[in-house]
Amino acid sequence: MTTKCNDLKDNMQNTPFLVEKVCHAKVHETDYYQTIYRFTRLGDEICHMAMSVSDGSDPKKVLSSLQNAGAKGGDLAKFVSAVAKSASTEVNTQGMIVMRGGWLPDGRSFALPESVLKNTRTSDAQEHRFFLAPSFDLKRDWQLVTSSGEKTTGEAHLAVKGSSKEWKLNVAEPALNSSHMMVGICAALAAPLLKPKGLEPFGILYSGDTSTGKTSCTLVAGSVIGIGNASKLWHWHATAAGLEQLTELHADTLLPIDDIANVSAKPSEIYNAVVENAYRWSSGGTKRTNTKAKSNITGRPVLSGFKTIVITSHEKSLEQIAREAKKAINAGVLPRFLEIPVEPSVNGGVFDRLNAMNPGDDLVARCGALADKIKSACSHYHGQIFIDWLNLVIQDLPATVKDVSAGSAEFLEHACFKNDSGLEKRHVDRFAFLYGVGRHAIRNDILPWTEKQLLSAMLKVHGASRETIRQSTKNDHLTAAQQRLWSLLKDSSRVVGASTIGDGKAFEGWYRVSARKVAVFVSGRSWREVFDSSLQRDTFEAFLLDKGVLKTPGSIDLHQPRLPKGKGKFKRSVELVFALNAKRKAVKPYQPDSRAEPAA
Repeated sequence: MTTKCNDLKDNMQNTPFLVEKVCHAKVHETDYYQTIYRFTRLGDEICHMAMSVSDGSDPKKVLSSLQNAGAKGGDLAKFVSAVAKSASTEVNTQGMIVMRGGWLPDGRSFALPESVLKNTRTSDAQEHRFFLAPSFDLKRDWQLVTSSGEKTTGEAHLAVKGSSKEWKLNVAEPALNSSHMMVGICAALAAPLLKPKGLEPFGILYSGDTSTGKTSCTLVAGSVIGIGNASKLWHWHATAAGLEQLTELHADTLLPIDDIANVSAKPSEIYNAVVENAYRWSSGGTKRTNTKAKSNITGRPVLSGFKTIVITSHEKSLEQIAREAKKAINAGVLPRFLEIPVEPSVNGGVFDRLNAMNPGDDLVARCGALADKIKSACSHYHGQIFIDWLNLVIQDLPATVKDVSAGSAEFLEHACFKNDSGLEKRHVDRFAFLYGVGRHAIRNDILPWTEKQLLSAMLKVHGASRETIRQSTKNDHLTAAQQRLWSLLKDSSRVVGASTIGDGKAFEGWYRVSARKVAVFVSGRSWREVFDSSLQRDTFEAFLLDKGVLKTPGSIDLHQPRLPKGKGKFKRSVELVFALNAKRKAVKPYQPDSRAEPAA
């Protein structure tokens, strides 16, 4: 984004040059202001630089700042004098130094790597200038910034190549052969609308065997925002701080990451990466590594929460990842990380919408050739479609949000899900949102599909993804704590007296409260160790309702009494009171799936 310091050094000795004060600019998401100066030589712009508002008129501070930046030469004194002279001029233009991409505070402008897109239908009394500076340091007095629209040196990670018409013809149309690719494209267009609609960020995981086209799906989605080659997809082998910086770079934009297997060869580390980042992304980046304390050291301001949609892939499903790590996937992860299974390559892999095959055709070879063709097209055409989409959204954001909401409602009318299940409702809402965005893009000639084609593809993918969460809520996949509770509810031999529990000797057991209620004590644990989230408790309750054990929804009351431990000390505990169904059916004892790993 920024001009290199060498450009300034090389031009310091060239005369004549001109220094002009441009504006006072507020640093994005801070209370700091800087003065922006423009340097030109023979009418050609050299660069823009920012310095503290009060320092421009002090020649000594200007000289010190320039020398610290590496500037030197015989004309340095003249240069300092020109800056000091320019500092005394008055400017009325307002500006902003943009720290990262995405929506700006006015809610009508969107920052990209080389430009800021603005709503041209509204005009402000004051002219606003935007300057891009992702590495801005509040502790430095003199820094290079890039005026919106300037071309930067070197090849940008998110670039624009080819036209939108060429992208639609060579990437989006062949993607009609794959429901998975269509979902990825919709996710890329949907990311900027998370914040306007007030939705949580989330991730998408393509799971399936190798050589089924999962990386091609990630690349196709990345081509929307300007990533044309698989080698430019971000990788998982980064620290938490590194992933946080990536998410900042892709704020309000899709974040495509290559296979999760790049995290580590250890199942436990892969599991931790999935779970921790699922919550990190969905919280909008509120669990930050760049804290205020670190900001005081580095000079980088602490930016507010960001929103993104992450797309990645792995050969194993979430269930398999957890099983190999000898852990369980928290129910709260499932709607935060939408798992979309991919068929084996012999069944077409991601290309589940191919036209009828001719006798003797090799399906694997046909799908491989189609994937290669799409990947080649991505390298030639990428990025421009995202700019066109953003310009469409920015010009009438309220109308866009309204139409997307209408599309989401349409999808919910056709989708299959349990309306009384909070887990399934959150899960289907993600797909409804993606469909609503895709429908709006089709209606405005951004995507070359029909609404019927998109609805069919989205319903198919949602159905496959729904099976993954339904499987995760079955008896065979209860957490270890839930398995013990389930066992306690059926095994009357485990009944213990309240007095036995009260003295803190019993680790866990249950006793009858009344004819219809039974209480379970789990001493020595907090309720978070029994249920990782309220959503997980709701999932367990739905399981018990399905088994006919509970009377009605909301039949689990939770208390956390302190048990006496002796000598004035207490032991923490959890008391769960279940309102049982008097007419419940006889249930078989819990039998874990013999194919599964033993619970941790």
